[in-house]
Amino acid sequence: MGLCGLDVGSTTVEAVVTEAGSSRLLARARLPAPVTHPRPGWVEHDPDALFDAARRVLEEVLGASGTEVAALGVVSQRATVVAWDAHTGEALGPAISWQDRRTTERVESLLASGVLALDSAAAPKAWWLLEHVPAVRDAARAGRLRLGPVDAWIAARLAGPDAGVTDVAQASTTLLFDPGVGSWDPAAAAAHGVPVDALVPLVDTVGARSRVALGERVLPLAARSGDQSGSCVALGVTAPGRVKVSLGTSGMLDEHTGPEPGGGGGTYPVALWRLDGTVSFAREGVIHAAGSSLEWLVEVGLLDDPAHLDAVAGAVSDTAGAWFVPALAGLGAPFHDMTARGRFEGLTRATGRAHLVRAVVEGIAHRVVDLLEAVGVGEGSPVVLDGGLTRSRLLVRRIAALAGREVEVAAPVPVAAVGAAHLAGMGVGALEGLATAPLVATGTVAPTGPDPAGERAAWREVLDRTRRTGR
Repeated sequence: MGLCGLDVGSTTVEAVVTEAGSSRLLARARLPAPVTHPRPGWVEHDPDALFDAARRVLEEVLGASGTEVAALGVVSQRATVVAWDAHTGEALGPAISWQDRRTTERVESLLASGVLALDSAAAPKAWWLLEHVPAVRDAARAGRLRLGPVDAWIAARLAGPDAGVTDVAQASTTLLFDPGVGSWDPAAAAAHGVPVDALVPLVDTVGARSRVALGERVLPLAARSGDQSGSCVALGVTAPGRVKVSLGTSGMLDEHTGPEPGGGGGTYPVALWRLDGTVSFAREGVIHAAGSSLEWLVEVGLLDDPAHLDAVAGAVSDTAGAWFVPALAGLGAPFHDMTARGRFEGLTRATGRAHLVRAVVEGIAHRVVDLLEAVGVGEGSPVVLDGGLTRSRLLVRRIAALAGREVEVAAPVPVAAVGAAHLAGMGVGALEGLATAPLVATGTVAPTGPDPAGERAAWREVLDRTRRTGR
């Protein structure tokens, strides 16, 4: 028997079928997640294109798995907002990505008035759709508007309007969620100019609430959540103190904090899941530009393909004094400085292409260590790295060296999709609980090289200069 997991990410849409009771993949498929940049700082998805990609990868893995599939779980990028007609299911505008920065002025205005606001949260993006897309505004006036994350949109398209629900993990990245009561916060919604009755219903993370027909197969849609929650399940970050860092388009550190919201050290609290009415939380820190820094290298011609990263950066033993700060979308945790800009410094006539590419690797590694230091991860606490960037052995080695500690590296599988499959298994009783969820295999990378204290001190000086320049 198999379990199906779908992850609708920022750059890829992936589906897997796992063998129930293990993390062994019976089938796997992926497609690009179509993304556009209509203006500088704007990042959008076509909701219909996302759904089409999701449907295609699901049909592929279900056809290739060669087994009965018991349930489907869906996870997706968080804080990306989709608006649709609750009656027809029609998308009413673009899906505005969590990476989008068109609402910066709105966020600054809200902050000045004492309202908590973040560029990366969903609330200002929902406001923008209501303010600037007539179809969204008209649907709100008619009582037909649904606003929700990508997982809810995909579910509504797969299984009908009533399936358009989400969980607390997605809700907690909106700024419209009250963790104390576990539901939408009407006062926060009003402060952000978002009608609370347009927000999709919140339900437990697992539970078979609807059924999906894909080709000749009909299976329960038994779990829904955010991509980071899926990763945490598959990597064993299911008990307090456990830590993972996912390195994809962005970098995302999550430390499980148990039943109470955590924070501090420049991190913020997020919900991981709600099971049988009980919410588990994590404290989270974000690097806004991890894998997207490599995409930028390709766009400007410094790298032919991200797959060639180690070959190019490994051609030199150091950066020849060059530094790169991956602040292409501002500096995330623990600084939260959206005025900071990405920059190279320390360049000379001796600086070559390989030095520049290696400087980007070093900059990403330093930012990961910034997060680990901010949360104070102890030597006895394992840290698991996952995501596409961990294919770079150079990057992983540099993270271990600069952190001065061992790190665990997950096998190169779509971890969030595997976690979605495990959650689906819990939703239909194929898995008894988080403690029984099979973990993705990991390998250990030990630190090498001299004491990193000098490099870390120099990096902090580079960051200080970057932040002064941004202002």
